[in-house]
Amino acid sequence: MALADETEVRRILSAFEPTILDIVHGAWSDWMASPHRSTLRYPRTRACLVHEFMVKRAIEAFDGSSDVHVIHQDETAKFLIGRELLLRLKKGDANGLGCNIETQAVLNFTDPQMVIPGLPDVQKVDVVYVLNTIETQIDRVAVAARDNGTRLWSYDIEDRRAAPVLPLPQPTSSPDIGAVVRLRGARNAGKKINDDKNSG
Repeated sequence: MALADETEVRRILSAFEPTILDIVHGAWSDWMASPHRSTLRYPRTRACLVHEFMVKRAIEAFDGSSDVHVIHQDETAKFLIGRELLLRLKKGDANGLGCNIETQAVLNFTDPQMVIPGLPDVQKVDVVYVLNTIETQIDRVAVAARDNGTRLWSYDIEDRRAAPVLPLPQPTSSPDIGAVVRLRGARNAGKKINDDKNSG
């Protein structure tokens, strides 16, 4: 199997990036809204719950799409896009690599030489969310290709979901600068001249 090609992956994922961002940020919002959040002790519990929320949202978002197929296996879900690209949704570390316990299923995915059964020619990438330093919010969402424990390349998904910025109306004529700007001390300038003439 060939290594994942960044240019090809960008092309394949481009149309799906806004949906992916909705999935990831929506899952984090689900976590933040959880009534049990303050009672859970371990970061791994949070990671498992956010992953569960991401998978649930992704299945709902891609339901009925002819371009995305959900593959349920190894107690998780992977998403096959256009029969060209297989992706996982993961929590990322500071280097943008998905956090994993090294099971055989994980090694099959992270080793580019290993073939996913039934998908011999597919490229494999992780979509990861990386938290800020104090782990209170998502800092970025990235796409990463790896060779086992080494990151081959990654790029951040640009957030194109925001409403377009509308230009402010521009004045139709140049303003009278004298009417808009008053120079400091200009109010007392005339009085000072008169005082100078009357002195002595």
